[in-house]
Amino acid sequence: MTTLSRAAALLAMAVPAASAAAPVTSLSYETSAIYRFDVFPTNWGAVPIGRTLAEGNSFVWESTSPMSVLDFYLDYDLGDLFGNGRWDERRHGYAGTNDPTARMSFTFDRPTQAVGGLINYYRTFRATSVMLRIFDAADVLLESVDIGATAPISTPDGTNLGAFHGFSRPTADISRFELQGSRVAIDDLAVGRLAPERQAVPLPVTLPATALSLAIALGALALIRRTRRRTPDLKIRP
Repeated sequence: MTTLSRAAALLAMAVPAASAAAPVTSLSYETSAIYRFDVFPTNWGAVPIGRTLAEGNSFVWESTSPMSVLDFYLDYDLGDLFGNGRWDERRHGYAGTNDPTARMSFTFDRPTQAVGGLINYYRTFRATSVMLRIFDAADVLLESVDIGATAPISTPDGTNLGAFHGFSRPTADISRFELQGSRVAIDDLAVGRLAPERQAVPLPVTLPATALSLAIALGALALIRRTRRRTPDLKIRP
């Protein structure tokens, strides 16, 4: 290994590693397709339903409960006392599990790098579990998060309110998006590729940390050079 390579290796060890993909609460897309659930009439969760997205993609919606709804326009209760209010016809359509434990999912024709939407759920004074999951083409779980525990939504007595939640990945490997629990509902389902400024990047490094890393590398380089000066060259005599 050369002197420059040794210094570079020391610098690499001193700088924090790149961040892993994680659940997100906002997304900026370079290309995207948004489904607004405004197709008439409403469908119930007895059989899978296919829908077309832009960018040549499509999805199949399905649920484990026959009570779940797709393209729903009527009132959807999200909790009264201590609750999150309701969604109604002014949302112009949405999807919901309409069940405290059911799972509903969106399986995409083409894998995507990012997925999410405007979400809300039935909330009471008790702890609420609302699971979001993503799977690859082999239906292997990639990531999951309980937003009821880690990022609870609070819209007391609100109407048509919610918060964006979703996932982003370094590559386009998301084939299925699943929501479960507490009558969770979603509108404005968005899928696509992250804009360049939102791609996975290394964790931000503060100026003091950068200076310390550089000092360590330069110090190592100087030490190597001093050691070479003090060590006489060994010559083999015939």
